[in-house]
Amino acid sequence: MRKTILGPDVGAGLDLFDGVEGVEQLPHSEAVAVDFPEYRRVFISGTAAIDADGSVVAPGEAVEQLRTILATIEEMLALVDGDMRDVVRMKLISEALSEEEYLGVCRVRESFLPEGHDPASTMIESDDVGLEGMRLEVDADAVVPNGEWELEHARRE
Repeated sequence: MRKTILGPDVGAGLDLFDGVEGVEQLPHSEAVAVDFPEYRRVFISGTAAIDADGSVVAPGEAVEQLRTILATIEEMLALVDGDMRDVVRMKLISEALSEEEYLGVCRVRESFLPEGHDPASTMIESDDVGLEGMRLEVDADAVVPNGEWELEHARRE
């Protein structure tokens, strides 16, 4: 069975651990993909809107940060031949959002997720998401099929 580590150097540009003995970088990767005979499972770590220099993108702006985060998740999925149709679970951790921000977040999600492929989702509010100016962090799980999806919708009665 093959396991692919995506972004093993995540956080390398951050100075969080400068001078900390025994810790040189964040102790995780951006994502891990595991190959199975019929599909590939992808586990995407909490992803924030942070640029290559370690700076928060659009500090304080939840909607713009989500746009950056979902674009990053799209890029990670593309590395393992996947796309946003393959996301089956998404967890958003955010600071408190105004109604306007929440609606903006919903619009951004809708713009990234192909119609009919809405993942199971959880949204958790937190007083502190991470670095100063960060409003959101998102993790996701995806299943990348070897072929095409046979999409079916079922409803509870």
